[in-house]
Amino acid sequence: MRAAFAAIAALVALTACDEPAPGYVRRKHEIDAEKARAAQAAQLAREQALPPRERAGPVAWDEKAGAFFLDGKPLRAARLWRFEGSAEGFTGQGAQLAPVAPAGLWVRNLDGDPALRSPAGLDIDGARYGLVIVRLTRTRPGGAWAGQVFYGTAAHGESPSAMVGPLDPSDPQIKETVTLVYDMAGVPSGDWAASRIGHLRFDTDDAAGGAFILRQIAVVESSGPERLAAFRR
Repeated sequence: MRAAFAAIAALVALTACDEPAPGYVRRKHEIDAEKARAAQAAQLAREQALPPRERAGPVAWDEKAGAFFLDGKPLRAARLWRFEGSAEGFTGQGAQLAPVAPAGLWVRNLDGDPALRSPAGLDIDGARYGLVIVRLTRTRPGGAWAGQVFYGTAAHGESPSAMVGPLDPSDPQIKETVTLVYDMAGVPSGDWAASRIGHLRFDTDDAAGGAFILRQIAVVESSGPERLAAFRR
């Protein structure tokens, strides 16, 4: 009997030797996570190191004033996101997000129809604030450029009838920083101006692969169409 117990104990010990210790499994997981974080940090550093060039447009960002300017005058913002150390409530659908230093939000498109959404409950007066501005730098080529802004209200969600393209629809090039301007009065139904805007959705490329650094996103006071007409392409 004693010999039988010894044999069973030996078998259990031998089997246990085939199983990695819990501490080993945990440590390997931690090492893998550290490697993944280091790889992402290295990729962010490479993309941030690209010296961007700024495309001239109707609206320009003034870092000292912390505001967008049109015709030399600051635009009053209902919302301004500068992504200083966080995503500020924005979420990605089919996209990976990570803050970059000193400010900005890295967006890498992972799926075929990636999208970026603002926090909900913005409650923006569409009649007063009729321009959306997105300033970004492309750091990696991707699929066909989309560049649309969608929005949702208490009465409806996102749809093609609640979507506007930028005044300049040309594709941002690698290392190029562009300030995209969306005249939301261009919604044919006039729905934007008649609504309280709940949230925004911003689409970059129509396919995976591309990457951007979002510099700022703002919803600002409307301007007369004559001030923007010269910049339509």
